[in-house]
Amino acid sequence: EAKFRFQELMRPFGGVKCMKPQASEVTGITNDMLMDARTVREVFNDFADFIGDDVLIGFNNMRFDAPRLRRAGRYAGRIITNPQIDLMLLARHKGIHGKLGELADMFGIVNPSAHRAFADAWTTAGIYLEILKR
Repeated sequence: EAKFRFQELMRPFGGVKCMKPQASEVTGITNDMLMDARTVREVFNDFADFIGDDVLIGFNNMRFDAPRLRRAGRYAGRIITNPQIDLMLLARHKGIHGKLGELADMFGIVNPSAHRAFADAWTTAGIYLEILKR
């Protein structure tokens, strides 16, 4: 359902031209796709409203996503303090190692569009539920 989904491309902090070719290769997101995208400042407040005070669960988010959320919050003038769970660390604590895609394969979870917000969130949620069973 749409009210449970937040996914939006946004222009990088340094502008469209600063996107590294390696990032484009991994994500499939091109500079052209970002030309008319809203800025971090514009998107962040909508995202913060969407998550409210929910717990955020991500994969390697303590190293990757959390610092970027803090930075985006500074740009937007709004800091989020939501509790966060790093699924990669939780998996390692349970003796399970691998990248997001490898864990998805291990648990039979298909990610239809890797490196896109909703698909990665759905995959992460599935892995999280599988790890909780262990």
